Amino acid sequence: GLTAPPKPPAVGGGCLLLASPDLTLLPVVSKCFGVCELLIYEIPQINTATIVIYNPPPPNFNFAQFRMLIQTTENYLDCNEGKGDRQLDTSIMGDLNFPPSIVTWECGDEGLFPVIVAGESTQKQACRILVDLMNKFSMHQLVDKPTRSKNIIDLFISDNPYSYSNCSTQSMQPVSD
Repeated sequence: GLTAPPKPPAVGGGCLLLASPDLTLLPVVSKCFGVCELLIYEIPQINTATIVIYNPPPPNFNFAQFRMLIQTTENYLDCNEGKGDRQLDTSIMGDLNFPPSIVTWECGDEGLFPVIVAGESTQKQACRILVDLMNKFSMHQLVDKPTRSKNIIDLFISDNPYSYSNCSTQSMQPVSD
């Protein structure tokens, strides 16, 4: 009994958010930035904002589109922070497609912290933008097991990691990249 709210058509991969029909999903942003996709929903019953991101792997990766997606996310998070005691716990999840050649995730006290591999590329610049966003809003990445082959490329990032007692992965047939 899960339902999917409406979303824009995706080019290539895309985002999907499934939720219990008992929850009210209030759409805030549903936008494609070329090949990147962003969904933001507020779920009042659990005082949560859920952000779902799709960032395609090379050769379809586009730095400018990813930067716009992160800027839109940052604008939303800035507004959420301004709500004071009405601020929502926020989670970012999705297929970010940053393989170990771009970033590795090391264990820390409140989740995993990123170690961006030395060198320059537009994918590494994009990963730095994501890490800057995580740092600005005190967010932590929780996925500690590979999500595709031996890579952690599907992430779950939260500003309240203690709300989640377990973050696990499951093997399934690929449906996209």
